[in-house]
Amino acid sequence: MPPSIPTATARSLLAVTRLLTQWGLPHAQQAHLLSFTNRALRRAQREAAPDLSPEQQDRLWLLSAILSALLVLYSPRTVGGWLSRPNNREPFHGQRPLDVLLTGGLPALRSTWQLLSGDLSGQFGATPASRQQASRLPQPPIDLD
Repeated sequence: MPPSIPTATARSLLAVTRLLTQWGLPHAQQAHLLSFTNRALRRAQREAAPDLSPEQQDRLWLLSAILSALLVLYSPRTVGGWLSRPNNREPFHGQRPLDVLLTGGLPALRSTWQLLSGDLSGQFGATPASRQQASRLPQPPIDLD
């Protein structure tokens, strides 16, 4: 029998905070990324079924998806470096991904997930501008008969 949603949420919260700790993020930054106060995050980590707001649920899901994608795309030893090194790709524009995530709120989490989701599907470097440009290129006629 699969775990209940509150139990799965508690497990996800613990997994995300453990990975973030392993990659060197202080507790205060973890709390900020998840939209918690430091105290509320500590309490939620101890509870079997933390009560999360819809925004906190979205943040937890997005962080979980981002971290999972990073673990697929990179070795576990280099993921922390990915978060802390300047990155020229959209949406980071030469900033560290962690800084963008800390200051950009849910939109930054969503755009980071979108970037990594594209990477997972093999669309490395496919920016919205390059996709738009590609859609205007002439297409050869294709005969399927």
